[in-house]
Amino acid sequence: MPTKKTTTRTKPAAAAPIVEEPIAAKKQYKPDDLIPCKSITAGKMIYIGSRTNIPYVWSNTGDVAYIEYQDLMSAILSHSNYVYMPRFVIEDENIVEDPRWSELKEIYDNLYDAGDVRELLSERTSVNKFKSVIKSAPAGLINAVRSEMAQGIQNGTFDSIGKVKAVDELLGTKMVELLG
Repeated sequence: MPTKKTTTRTKPAAAAPIVEEPIAAKKQYKPDDLIPCKSITAGKMIYIGSRTNIPYVWSNTGDVAYIEYQDLMSAILSHSNYVYMPRFVIEDENIVEDPRWSELKEIYDNLYDAGDVRELLSERTSVNKFKSVIKSAPAGLINAVRSEMAQGIQNGTFDSIGKVKAVDELLGTKMVELLG
C-alpha cells in the first residue's frame, strides 16, 4: 500500500523581542555653557574668545579657566593654535571624544604632563632623546620645558649644559647665558 506523505505544519517560533540598547545621546550645549579648560603653558596666558571677546585668563600651568562653548567651538573650527598646538586642554570628555574632533583627540592622546616635563629634563633622559622630543613637541610642551629649565637654572637645580645648548639651538633662545 502506497504511503501518503504528510507534512506537519508548526507555528513559526515567535521571535525574541528586539531590545535596542540606548544610543548615547550627544550632549547638547548652549552657546554660553562654560567648558573647563586647563592650561599646559607655563606662566600667565590670556585667550580672547573670538565670538564673545571675553578674555579667559590662566595664571600658570594646571590652572583651569571656563570658556564659553561658542568661543571654544570657534577655536576648534578655526584650528586655533591655542587648541591644536595646545596651550590649554579641554577638560570636557564629551567634546574631546566627539568623532568630529578626532584630530584633537589624537593630539591629546600624545600630550605630555608636568611629570613628563620633569622626566624630560632629568638626567635620565639623554640629550639626543631630549632633542628628538623637542623637535616634534607641541607649543605648550615647549613653553613648559623652556620655563621649567629657566627656573631650574635660576634656582640652581638644573645644570645640563647639553640640554640648555639643545634648547638654544632648536628654539633660538640664549639660556646658556643664564648659566653664567
